[in-house]
Amino acid sequence: MEITDIQLAWVASAIDFESSISFHKQKRPKFERGFQWSVEMQMANTDKRLIEQFGVLCGQSKYYIGKPASIHAKPPYRIHITPKLLRVILPKVLPYLIAKKRQAELAIEALHLIKNGFTDMNARRLEEIYCEMTKNNKRGV
Repeated sequence: MEITDIQLAWVASAIDFESSISFHKQKRPKFERGFQWSVEMQMANTDKRLIEQFGVLCGQSKYYIGKPASIHAKPPYRIHITPKLLRVILPKVLPYLIAKKRQAELAIEALHLIKNGFTDMNARRLEEIYCEMTKNNKRGV
């Protein structure tokens, strides 16, 4: 589905305000390194309509209901955007991002390096990206 510039700006705003872009190591004992790299984006909100619209525009229709933060809170709806979809959507929304622009740039680079296979140079750069994204994702940064 082709989306308009206005819709791309809306997705970028949702990413800036309600999403997280993360890059982490998933333990995989079968792999030579003992882990695999994983880039993901997720969004949570108590308004189901917002999550559904975000999913439609990003090409992801599956979402789930999370646990409420307290007994008085509404349960959040959560959606995860897969690396395959991130490779498509992040470059399109990059010009519209503000708060998460650097995270998106790093995620795009990491996805590119992961797809192109592991060389020593790629491995070093992935570690650098991992350190920067971890630092950027801390609260208050």
